[in-house]
Amino acid sequence: MATIAVLGTMDSKGEEHGFVAEQIRRRGHKVLVIDSGTLEAPRLKPDITRREVAAAAGVDLATIVAKRDRGEAVAAMSKGAPALLSRLVRRRRYRDQHGCHEGLAYRFSEADGHDAGQRQHRSVRRR
Repeated sequence: MATIAVLGTMDSKGEEHGFVAEQIRRRGHKVLVIDSGTLEAPRLKPDITRREVAAAAGVDLATIVAKRDRGEAVAAMSKGAPALLSRLVRRRRYRDQHGCHEGLAYRFSEADGHDAGQRQHRSVRRR
């Protein structure tokens, strides 16, 4: 069963992304919801938060939000999203190559920055 990422602004398009996520689930796949919004509270609860996306870009979300500069926010999130997705894909390939358990826990930490996911990576090796 594939895991499909639904990446978008959960503040302005949360309902639409929720619909897409439900359609993916109905077809038997897992969904990973990633929030790249910066304006309002998310309308769909993400698996990966906007803070994590901003951290992957090396920026502080609170600073971006406080500036209220849409162009800067879009640029930062556009940098963070592919960096975060690349890390997730690499992590998945590592897990698959090394026989790690399906229940991989992977999160970015606000305090530790974009490389925190590597330190927090927990997996159970199959024997």
